[in-house]
Amino acid sequence: MPQEKEIVYCPAGHSGYTFNNISIFRGECNSCTIEHFSREFGNWSSENVEIDKFIQESQINNGYDRNDQYKLQWIQYDKFQDIKHIADGGHGSVHSAMLKNGIKWYWNFNKQHWEYCYADNKFALKEINDSRNDISEFLKEIKNIMIVKHFHYITKCIGISKNPSSENYIIVMELYDDSLHKFITKNFMNLRWKTKIDLLYDIVIGLGRLHTEKLVHRDLHSGNILTNDYSHLNLYAASITDLGLCSLVSELILLSDKKSNNIYGSIPYIPPEVLRGSAFTKEGDIYSFGGIMYEIATGKRPFYDRAHDTRLIIDICNGLRPKIPDIMLNWMPQCYSDFMYKCWNDDPSERPTDNELRDTFWDLVDKFNNEIEDYILQQFKIADENQEKTIKSQKQESSLSSSISHPQSCYISRSIHTLHGLYNSLDDIKSGKSQDPNLLKSNESITSSVSIYDIDPKESQECIDWEKEIQNKAEKRPFSGISTLDCNSREFNECINLDNEDNIAFKKIKKTKKDNNIYVREPSSQSSYTFSQNDFVFWKSIYPRSHRIHRLISYIPSEALRGNEFTKREIFIVLVELCMKWQLENDHENQEKEIKSQKQESSLSSKPQECFHWEQRSSK
Repeated sequence: MPQEKEIVYCPAGHSGYTFNNISIFRGECNSCTIEHFSREFGNWSSENVEIDKFIQESQINNGYDRNDQYKLQWIQYDKFQDIKHIADGGHGSVHSAMLKNGIKWYWNFNKQHWEYCYADNKFALKEINDSRNDISEFLKEIKNIMIVKHFHYITKCIGISKNPSSENYIIVMELYDDSLHKFITKNFMNLRWKTKIDLLYDIVIGLGRLHTEKLVHRDLHSGNILTNDYSHLNLYAASITDLGLCSLVSELILLSDKKSNNIYGSIPYIPPEVLRGSAFTKEGDIYSFGGIMYEIATGKRPFYDRAHDTRLIIDICNGLRPKIPDIMLNWMPQCYSDFMYKCWNDDPSERPTDNELRDTFWDLVDKFNNEIEDYILQQFKIADENQEKTIKSQKQESSLSSSISHPQSCYISRSIHTLHGLYNSLDDIKSGKSQDPNLLKSNESITSSVSIYDIDPKESQECIDWEKEIQNKAEKRPFSGISTLDCNSREFNECINLDNEDNIAFKKIKKTKKDNNIYVREPSSQSSYTFSQNDFVFWKSIYPRSHRIHRLISYIPSEALRGNEFTKREIFIVLVELCMKWQLENDHENQEKEIKSQKQESSLSSKPQECFHWEQRSSK
């Protein structure tokens, strides 16, 4: 007869075959952990019955697992220290914070107290907008995260909290170094194909895990991929995040016979069938993955040079796909670009399956890791060499960095009107008779232009106050004549036309320094930005209260934004006075007689004092 296993008991009388000498020494017991979690249910409350119930059920059902340290727990907001803003998104904001004591791991039956893990670790706090009033979307994201919590390459959740100021609920998650988009922006010129393939493989595995659990992401883009940099080990890792829009395949099948008027996402990553009004599918996620392949290969987001409007939607549905820049054609192996365009196939059934994605990228990872020399790997090595040669050319590097995103592009997920929803008004939108509901308004394009960091409401209000002060100051200065410039005039519109690279502002920037990126910045927005070194800031100042002139444009080296020699107040004054000087120069020919009559007070040849300060300091 087979020998029966000996039943082992913990001191509390709980039995289990998982006990061994290590477990007994460490005081580990799943039942003890569940029991003590249950005893403490009355010691905390999220102030929401549904959330309390979900946390309690999770603790009872999961208990203790040595390999799973992520226990869903309620964490009081005052337990967080060193809270810092990271970014804003379509549904909320993200902060980083340190959790001093860590989180409860298991009940130690030997020492009769909780063992904690992740003490002094930093976590990401994702605050969901308006969750104080409606927790349905908040709970949906939490539940989706918990479904795939045992899988790698998908971000983990450790708890739930609540911001006492906004009363919105917070998902406490793993903290990563950067979004994939920011990682690419910072490192693109130095990225080689081995790293690119490693990152894509991680994303493919994470996406496959979601699909295995019958979940469709529905909002996959480079902002929803997080990365960790282990460059000291020559390793980089990526994980999928933002599962708020994830839906079960069974739920989406029920919608397959219905056309939708609205969808949520970023137009360049939304598959054409969804833009036409059909339901999202797993194949739609594959299409979105094609956009990530494009950005990793080119360093540019899909359709970065287009307005993200109904015209773009129509073009995508008619077969338009992002173009590989001519200068980068030999940076990308043909096999890679072919596979990318296959992901973008208009027919969902012709796109690669999860298995094809996994096998294709695993094969590439294996070739790179084991240096399996064959024709495929040789293509990638040649592509790396071509990139290195191109970057060494100053002329080519300048043309690479000079491209800018269209001011009405948007990579923050938002509500989009489908072609089905716009069916009756498409002709009027195309002819210009009707306003395009998918076209960003000027004040909506802010967050999609650059990454947002370190938001400080007080600082933002100071910017607004400075703007008003400078406007008042300008009315008393000789160059206040600029405020009488007709904003409908050809000269003015040429100056503010961001689509035309021949406009006055671009000419001034190119004449000064040709090899820098240009970004749009709104000083009166609720944000401040961090720019790459040596970039130029293309500052568009909007004065809503002025009835004659609405925009003033200027530039300033981004070093000044970070330099100790400049205060933000000084920088802002310089910007406004420089742009006024530009406008005066532009209007010089038409107003020459009037300007001369003002003598030295309004002479265009003399620069404002702040401009002299700026030039002298920036030359140090």
